[in-house]
Amino acid sequence: MAIVFAYIISESINKYINRVIVSITTLTRIKSADSMLDNIEEVEVFKNRFNEIIERLNNDKIDLNDKVNMDSLTGLYNKRFLTEQLSSKLEEDNVDTYFMMADIDYFKRINDTYGHLVGDKVLRALSNILKQNIREGDYAIRFGGEEFLLVITGVGKRDVLNIAERIRKRVESFVYQEDNFNIKFTISIGVTKYKNNIDYSIDLADEALYNAKNSGRNRVIYKEA
Repeated sequence: MAIVFAYIISESINKYINRVIVSITTLTRIKSADSMLDNIEEVEVFKNRFNEIIERLNNDKIDLNDKVNMDSLTGLYNKRFLTEQLSSKLEEDNVDTYFMMADIDYFKRINDTYGHLVGDKVLRALSNILKQNIREGDYAIRFGGEEFLLVITGVGKRDVLNIAERIRKRVESFVYQEDNFNIKFTISIGVTKYKNNIDYSIDLADEALYNAKNSGRNRVIYKEA
């Protein structure tokens, strides 16, 4: 809010400076005084410096908008991005889209055995795997805790299941190394097709994930929408 307020104030001041320059220029045409020309140069220098400040404020505003939509631990998108930005985009796009809900199996054991700091590092490692195995135009979101939502666009059912299975196998073969420990873990994935309602599609993907957990974990389960 402070940045937005500063931006509004800066725009007003910038307009005022431009009016001052126009006035000074008019006076110099009338008086043709060297001192007035010096004043114009000084105002121009001030205006240029002020524009640099405005540019920095704008960049900070963009960075702030990015940060509020990102999960600080993993660098993935957060639920705010899902509800405030992605939901409207999905409504506008006319392409097949699938939701994958992924969850680390027995993650509590990792926290209990190695501590929460190591658990956080495991979450970051998984986040990197997820980002590396989706395409540009897809979205990886930390949904909460050790649960992640992947939004895959422009593919069919067979392709999305292949993507899910590739991610599952990549995680299964991955070993996280921490000091003298080698930590292996797996994930379960529930998949469904997006049907024009985020909450409904999340519920279906969650049901599919629940079925994957109850079927032995470390597997991909699809639920028809």
